[in-house]
Amino acid sequence: MLQSFARKIDEVAIEGGGSNEPTGILQTNGIGSAAMGTNGGAVTYAKLVELEREVAIDNALNGRLGYLTNAKVVAAMRSIPVKLPALRATSF
Repeated sequence: MLQSFARKIDEVAIEGGGSNEPTGILQTNGIGSAAMGTNGGAVTYAKLVELEREVAIDNALNGRLGYLTNAKVVAAMRSIPVKLPALRATSF
């Protein structure tokens, strides 16, 4: 029963339409977003930076933040190549 309540709370927090339930994140006007293209798009490091910029613009870049997404997008995010700066040879 607790899992049913938890699922409903998640559902309403994300998709809630107002009136008899809270207005969910996806139904709230004025929340910043970063367009990814028609029906989604390629997840790139630049797009992730843009998403965080949108949060920062609203002075909300604090606390324990996360992404509202699905397993397919998480896998794409984790496969973004990491570019490390070139290392210079140094002597001690």
